[in-house]
Amino acid sequence: MLVCYLDDSGKDKANPITTVAGFVADETDWERFESLVEPHFANASVKVLHAMDMHHTEGEFGAFPVIVTNGADVSGMTLRTSLGTTITGRVLYESTTGEMPSPAATSLSAVPADFDLAPPGLAVAEPDADGAFQLRGITGLRRLQATKVPKGWMLTSIVMNGHDVTDELLDFGQPNQGEVSVDVVLSTRVNELAGRVLDERGRGVVDARVVSAASSASAERLTKSPKR
Repeated sequence: MLVCYLDDSGKDKANPITTVAGFVADETDWERFESLVEPHFANASVKVLHAMDMHHTEGEFGAFPVIVTNGADVSGMTLRTSLGTTITGRVLYESTTGEMPSPAATSLSAVPADFDLAPPGLAVAEPDADGAFQLRGITGLRRLQATKVPKGWMLTSIVMNGHDVTDELLDFGQPNQGEVSVDVVLSTRVNELAGRVLDERGRGVVDARVVSAASSASAERLTKSPKR
């Protein structure tokens, strides 16, 4: 007899599509699988495991660049792994209308400075109803980013240990680093820049671009083509 384990996602109002996925295997294979994972579930006090519960975790990882010259072998290497840093935080919503967005409309991640030195599956966290979130097993140079924000909202700041670290590179997974705490502030106070592009004679310029960039050279740039 074949047994299928199914799980669904996207049931909240913020997601217009519900996805169902699963695995099919022989009954004896599932019995063997369950006997292998049961001790791990018991140690972690987990009764039911959902994939979405693991999206905020990256796990133990280690990496460093190696230069190979003329195809020569490299020996004597020691690769040290790290369980990574746990980032615990809270999303604070500053609304000018009093309305609050669905928690599922916000997601956060620690984006690597170099994806070649990061695990293939990056942790993504969604805040709960109280705004609390957690990212586990974070290693290497990262930028904390709100990778998804509700419509009409913008990121105001990311504060760690009393310092604004928005767009800053932070080194995680260091010895004895353990856990860090951050506050992520989102606001409906969206700033707008308006003006005109003029040439040296004071005439409006059409074939030009206005670039808005943060003080950090690595920050995302927004461009707009001006009107006449």
